[in-house]
Amino acid sequence: MSGICNPGRRGMVTKNIASQIALATAVVVGTAMTQAYAFGQNVSWLVQFDRTRGQLPESIAINKTGDIFVTLAPIHTVMKVSLDGTASTFAVLPPGTTQGVTTDPQGNLYVLLNTALGQLSNVGQLWRISRDGTTQTLLAAVNARDLNGLAFDDRGNIYISDSFGSNIYRFDSGGALEVWVHDPLFAPHPNPTPCGIHPFDPGANGVAFNHGILYVLNSTQATLIRIPVNPDGSPGTPGIFAGPTCHLFAADGLALDLRGNVYAAANIQNKIVRVAPDGSITTVAGAPADPLVFPSAIAFETSFGLQKHIYITNFAGPGGTPGVVTMDVGIPGQPLP
Repeated sequence: MSGICNPGRRGMVTKNIASQIALATAVVVGTAMTQAYAFGQNVSWLVQFDRTRGQLPESIAINKTGDIFVTLAPIHTVMKVSLDGTASTFAVLPPGTTQGVTTDPQGNLYVLLNTALGQLSNVGQLWRISRDGTTQTLLAAVNARDLNGLAFDDRGNIYISDSFGSNIYRFDSGGALEVWVHDPLFAPHPNPTPCGIHPFDPGANGVAFNHGILYVLNSTQATLIRIPVNPDGSPGTPGIFAGPTCHLFAADGLALDLRGNVYAAANIQNKIVRVAPDGSITTVAGAPADPLVFPSAIAFETSFGLQKHIYITNFAGPGGTPGVVTMDVGIPGQPLP
């Protein structure tokens, strides 16, 4: 696709790109967010996109063979990106906003698409894209204003967050959709929040599954929530694992490593934080030292020798350069289901 800049894993190319964005931004209360960064040595560009073409990357998934896939939200497109930074169009879905993306053991992609994001008329859809690019609609939910994040468990069930409905849906391996959990822990926090104003005001956002636990980020309640999955597949009682804390304000996508650490992209704060198994939080990368501009999602690479690298989508709103950056976090990622 033209308009894509390819600096590779270690290069950084500056590009003048006009700013045009459709999603809301936020004002953060600075006194709550003050932190001295000492970074700038570990994050590098993989690929840069062209915002004038609507190439704003919202989510990322990496399959078991190391292929990287990115959703470009405004233009309902999925890009395939190689480790040398080469990007190509993999699939184009019908009009709407592409949100979360994940992959199954066979290498098929699963992508959420919202036909009218945030509106009562929205229809949230789940699409499957096969390895050859063939697309198929698996579900359409008429009561969801924003199907946002999704993750597989070990049994082939898919868990989906609804950012405005206080819901976690489950799409089971047999093709049935249910509201798996409805809880105030997943609701948006009304503005102003203790950490600032978020005009988009999402609640439940990124999700990830690990050893019988579903992790869910709530962007405006600034929390990380754990839901145990009972042996019969029913949900246990949701509970706050970390937060509320302004370090998790606007936390968007997440990923887990082998030691049980959770990495979260705090988009408005332009930083990546790590939540340890004891609930403590460390900032591992942050702007302006690191090239992070509205980071929205994280995935671990699976290729041999790169399993300790996370890849991060820079949605870059407003302003800045959209694309994908990478960093070595020193611990391999949790294996995919």
